[in-house]
Amino acid sequence: MLKVVGSTLIIFACTAIGFDRSHKLQLHLNQLEMLKQIFVLIKKEMQYTMAPLPEIFLKISRGVDEFWKRWLEQLSMELQNCEKLTFEQVWDATIEKHFQESQFTLREKEELLQVGKNLSYMENIDLYLELLDISIQRAREDAKTKKKLYQSIGIVGGIFLVIVLF
Repeated sequence: MLKVVGSTLIIFACTAIGFDRSHKLQLHLNQLEMLKQIFVLIKKEMQYTMAPLPEIFLKISRGVDEFWKRWLEQLSMELQNCEKLTFEQVWDATIEKHFQESQFTLREKEELLQVGKNLSYMENIDLYLELLDISIQRAREDAKTKKKLYQSIGIVGGIFLVIVLF
């Protein structure tokens, strides 16, 4: 009886690991797509309202989920309240703080840090949007090919582990 319970737990744990890995791929894709939407909104706000960046970030934060809202609100508050730091320093600090829990790759984080150096130039936003499109396409391909693979490996790996152990 104990072997059956142990075997079931092993299979369940391995399956859960595979599905968790699969979920992270989808989460990565969703985060990239949301970041693209945010930058499209930033660009439009800069073009049409010409509002200051702290106002733009605060306005956009009202329409996004909690992960993005915290980042945009903190960015807005720190830009309004901090007179000693440059925009780039505030941008870098908020990204370092908030994007630790994201699924972004190191390269994607570095690209995001780079866009903050010259956010006021539309050409830089356009270039970053193109980079995001490439990252989104790559993430879609990864999700398409690897999601089922991770799930299957989790299940089969659990079964194999049970066979080897018992």
